[in-house]
Amino acid sequence: MSYSKDEFARTIRHRIQHLDDLPTIPEAARALLRLRNNPLAGAQDLAAVVEQDPSLAAQIVRYARLSIFGYGGKVTSVQKAVTLVLGFDMALHMALGLAAGNRLNMPEGGRIGREAFWRHAVYSATLMQEFSTAMPAAIRPPAGLTYLSGLLHNLGFVTLSHLSPDEFILLNQLFSESGAHSTREFELQLLGVRHEQLGMWLMQAWDLPEEVIVTAREHHYSDYDGRHCVYSKLALLADRALARHDLGDGNNGELPREVLVSLGLTETWVLAMLEKLFTISSELDSLVEQLAA
Repeated sequence: MSYSKDEFARTIRHRIQHLDDLPTIPEAARALLRLRNNPLAGAQDLAAVVEQDPSLAAQIVRYARLSIFGYGGKVTSVQKAVTLVLGFDMALHMALGLAAGNRLNMPEGGRIGREAFWRHAVYSATLMQEFSTAMPAAIRPPAGLTYLSGLLHNLGFVTLSHLSPDEFILLNQLFSESGAHSTREFELQLLGVRHEQLGMWLMQAWDLPEEVIVTAREHHYSDYDGRHCVYSKLALLADRALARHDLGDGNNGELPREVLVSLGLTETWVLAMLEKLFTISSELDSLVEQLAA
C-alpha cells in the first residue's frame, strides 16, 4: 500500500461520514425508519412499504414460512406474514435490516464473502432471538431490535468491500487461507481499523437505531456493560456458539460465564438452542441464497 494504516483508517472514516462514494441509505430502509418513528403505523402501512420491493417482500414471506413457526403455506402475503406470524415490530426490524444490508455488494466467495456474510447474519439474528426468549422479562430486549442487531452486527465487512475492494479481497484471502478463528488481527495488520469500527461509522452515518450501533461496536467485548449491552452480549454469544460449527468469525467457541450470567442464560440452554437452529438449516440456507443472489 502507498499509505500508512493510520492514513487508511482516517480516509475510510472520512469517506463514510461524508458518504463519499457510498450509497445513501436505501429508500425502503428510510421509509421503514419513518414507520418506526410513527406510533400510528400498523401492519397495512408496513406491508405497503415492503411490497414496493419484490425481493424484500419475498424474503419476509419466506422467513415467516419457516417450519419453526408452523404456518407454512398459510403465509401467502406480506400482510399475513406480519399479522399471522411475525408481528409488526419483528417484521419492521427484519425488513429494515434486509433493506439496509442488501444495498452494499461484496464478492461471493471466501469466509467473509457475500454468501458467508449473509449466512452468518441470518443464523446470528435467528439465534439471538431464540436466546432472548429465555431471558428474564425485566431485561429481555424486544424481538425486532434483537433480530436487526444480529442481522447487521458485521456490516463493517460489507462497508470495507464497497469502499476498498482490494483491501477486502486481501483480507478475505488471508482469513480464508489461514484457518484462524477471527479476522481481527488481520484487520489491524492490514488496515489499522477493525470491522466493528467500520460498521459503527456507517450505521451512525445512516442514523440507524443506537442499539444496533452498540452491537456493531461492542460485540467482540465480553466486558462491555454500558448502554444497550444486552444486544452486544447476545451477539457475542451467538458468534461464539456458531464458531463451534465453523460459521463466522466468532474467535472461538467459548461461552463466557460472566456473559451467560448477566443475561440469565445457561451454557446448556444456549447449546440446545444452537442445535435446534441447525435442524432448520436447509430452510435458513434457502433464505441466505436469496439474499446472496
